[in-house]
Amino acid sequence: MFRDLEQRLVEEPLRLRFDVTAEGAVEVDIEGSLIVEDEVELRAKGTFAGQPLDLRLWSEGDHLQGGPVGNPSFELPRPMALAPALVLGLTRMGVLHNIAMLMGGAPPDHSGGGVEAWVQTVEHRSPGGSDPGVEFGLVVDGTPSGSATLWLDAVGQPRLREQRVDFPEGTMIVVERYEDLGGAGE
Repeated sequence: MFRDLEQRLVEEPLRLRFDVTAEGAVEVDIEGSLIVEDEVELRAKGTFAGQPLDLRLWSEGDHLQGGPVGNPSFELPRPMALAPALVLGLTRMGVLHNIAMLMGGAPPDHSGGGVEAWVQTVEHRSPGGSDPGVEFGLVVDGTPSGSATLWLDAVGQPRLREQRVDFPEGTMIVVERYEDLGGAGE
């Protein structure tokens, strides 16, 4: 089911508003949007580890720019695997991971390719209850790194993601809430 979900999300336009909170090793309070269509755009505003952020990642044709709003930290040729890196980044690592990459002045992780091998999900199981979803473990670059539950709405779009991330300095609990912004052209 999880692979089918990812395949569908990569193939169809994805338009989400998100709200991310985290506590523990890193405190986070961010809201924004992610649009993955012919062009992509990620907007994020809030606080990360006590620091304010206002970030944007966007593509125009074969170019990609990203960084602080009004002062991009990079402009480069659009990576070939940008859409899968954003979508699989969302389902497997959460949108917060690529926001952290953008904060560091970098494009989405593995947007040149290979995200499927770099971060893998294991031990898939149903979380139980009446709402559809999947629980899974995370393995990043061969190292077990946490666990997550991704809940879906009635039409199979992501609506809630709860994750535990284990860092050497401690554990971070991340909650990401998603709202579908509607299909292309709306």
